[in-house]
Amino acid sequence: MLIDKYMSDRKNFFYYLLPSIVSSLVGIATIPITTYFLDPKDFGVYAILSAFVMPVVALSTTGVSWVLGGHFYKTEGDDNRSLIFNILFFDFIFKSFWILLLWFLSPLLLPWLVNGYQAGYSLFFKLSLVTILLSTFTASISYALVLKREAKKHAVVEITGPIVSATVTILCLYVLKLTTISLFLGPLGAEIASVLIGLWFVRNSIKINLDKKWFREIIKVGLPSMPLELVNLLSNISDKYFVQRFMNLSSLGIYSHSTNYKSVFSLGFKAFNRVFAPHVLEGFSNENEIKIAKLKKQLVKWIGLAGIGGIFVSLFSKEVVNILSHGKFIEAAPLVPLWYLLIFFMGFGTTYQQFLFVRKNSLYLTISGVLT
Repeated sequence: MLIDKYMSDRKNFFYYLLPSIVSSLVGIATIPITTYFLDPKDFGVYAILSAFVMPVVALSTTGVSWVLGGHFYKTEGDDNRSLIFNILFFDFIFKSFWILLLWFLSPLLLPWLVNGYQAGYSLFFKLSLVTILLSTFTASISYALVLKREAKKHAVVEITGPIVSATVTILCLYVLKLTTISLFLGPLGAEIASVLIGLWFVRNSIKINLDKKWFREIIKVGLPSMPLELVNLLSNISDKYFVQRFMNLSSLGIYSHSTNYKSVFSLGFKAFNRVFAPHVLEGFSNENEIKIAKLKKQLVKWIGLAGIGGIFVSLFSKEVVNILSHGKFIEAAPLVPLWYLLIFFMGFGTTYQQFLFVRKNSLYLTISGVLT
């Protein structure tokens, strides 16, 4: 039985790692194409407008991972299916409110916020808002599939996004001869495809039942995550805002290009966390000290492996950036090892975060996150 479970974990890790591999390969393969057709300014426009839709995420947060992480393994049957439905429903409602508000305020806000604003930026911004709304379903469904240990289905949902996004972006650039708008249409197409597939996968895991109990739990456990989301929002927007305000959109494009490599690094860490987190949550929920001790050893091995990867990133990042971007984004190279170091350090907090999810210690999660 232990051997079967070990083999199952190895298969699950492969399926959780597969989307990261595919996303990394697709992302790397797309860079030479997009940088051939587009200039740093195009990426700067995409970066700043995408950043300005992020308040929706922070202000409408329902703490999906906090609520699901604290209750998923403590509920069964219809109660569990009702939990998933209520998470999806209330998350969508909260985001819809803020998206409509930003939609109507954008003609007033964007000219004031964006350096060198042009009329077409309003359309780009609205495309980003729709993409964020659709991502509500994708993120919640993805996390639910992780907790259900349905690794194959999770892999399909996660793989669909980057493939569709890259395909749509390249078609817009190469066939339709579009420019900046291609960067916005790609993610939108990806979210549409991922949502349709994800909802199909969880159709039998959802019970349509608005339950006051889960609404109260979202308010009690989920909403305390808002201060943390707001601080993360400030962190994610401030750098982009000040770069384009005091330098220009081309400089922001260089900076934004460097974050592509950060995304690639984070995918590998996410793959590990997706197979690791359910076991940690279950171990803490059942107070299984033997299992927790074994998981600790696995975490140490993973951190050691990730440290070796950092050496290669430090040695070869400049050459890789130069080749992939046709030399147009070489100034981004010094930032790449710093992004890897950041993602590496974040991996240390995985176990402690799952422990706090189980204990529903929202206050400490918020305070520690805000201070970080």
